[in-house]
Amino acid sequence: MKSAADEFEQKGYYETKVSTIVKRANLPQPTFYLYFQSKEAIFQELVDTFRLNLFEYTKRSHLDPGIHSDSVPETITRGLAAIFTY
Repeated sequence: MKSAADEFEQKGYYETKVSTIVKRANLPQPTFYLYFQSKEAIFQELVDTFRLNLFEYTKRSHLDPGIHSDSVPETITRGLAAIFTY
């Protein structure tokens, strides 16, 4: 997954090839197809994982009811920093 993410990041979706993903991961190409049917499938898995993780970071950044007003700015800053860092 990391190798695929790096390839998509560097070359974009259309220029990325399964052969470069597996070469980067030091795997034989048939191994890729044990886990994913296609380049589209691994890309979708990466997108789904990203969305799920982003949702979790966002959920964790919500302010708790009854939070003291003095800690609101710091709590918001921490939550947004975690989201943007991700």
